[in-house]
Amino acid sequence: MLLTAFITLGLAIFFVAISLKMTNQLWQVVLLLVGFFWLCCSLKFSFIPIEVILVIALLMTRKLTGKYSS
Repeated sequence: MLLTAFITLGLAIFFVAISLKMTNQLWQVVLLLVGFFWLCCSLKFSFIPIEVILVIALLMTRKLTGKYSS
C-alpha cells in the first residue's frame, strides 16, 4: 500500500510540474485537475496523510525558488 501511495504521489507531482511549464491555459487547468486527482488517490492509499504537507512544501519551495532565480 505504501508503494502505491508513493507512486500516485509521484504522478501528482509530475502532472503539477508539467502544468506549471504549459503556456496553454486550457491544458494547464486539465493537468492541474489530473494532478489533484492523483493527489486524492495518494491520500486514499496512504497510511499517513502527511504526504499532503510534503506536496504543499514541495510546491511552495518550487514557487519561491522560481521567483528568485531570474
